Amino acid sequence: MSGIKFFKNFIKNPGKVGAVWPTGHSLANEIIGNLYNSSNLKIAEIGPGTGAVTKYIYSKNIHKENNFLAVEINNEFYDHLKEQFPRLKIYNDCATNLPKILKEDENIAELDAVISGLPWASFPEELQVSLLDAIIECLKPKGTFNTFAYLQGLVLPAGKKFRKLLDNYFAEIKTSRIVWNNVPPAIVYMCKK
Repeated sequence: MSGIKFFKNFIKNPGKVGAVWPTGHSLANEIIGNLYNSSNLKIAEIGPGTGAVTKYIYSKNIHKENNFLAVEINNEFYDHLKEQFPRLKIYNDCATNLPKILKEDENIAELDAVISGLPWASFPEELQVSLLDAIIECLKPKGTFNTFAYLQGLVLPAGKKFRKLLDNYFAEIKTSRIVWNNVPPAIVYMCKK
């Protein structure tokens, strides 16, 4: 899916898309973090959008060595992902249903990692809490949750609130370097349960 089509989706529904352009290569690399050197992991990507990070997972063959699935609520993005990655286990659903998907459809008790492309700062706090509750329920002890935030959003009240919310859920949170060559520039939160 082109950047222009992605931008049009943002204009139609900024509260659900939340980004003006697909995630860039450098940010995708930062989000994947330490998954390169691991195998036999159970990984979920929530809010993959057009698949910028998914593509990176496929190009690095992370999906072949691990049990990998995705959850995308946007119908147009879901259809695009199904076409782009025909063997991807993807669910057209809300990420709050991740625990149910794992138990009923995948027979997975716990995940090692959750990667998120969700537009956290544009969500109401109630939805943020529901999503984080679902993520925590799915992660094994010491499991990781990686998500990103745009640089300009870090100083806004919604961005600050989300960062404090992460502190309530995770034992350890690290922040990546600034990825300047992403549109817009961003950082990654690497959280450990």
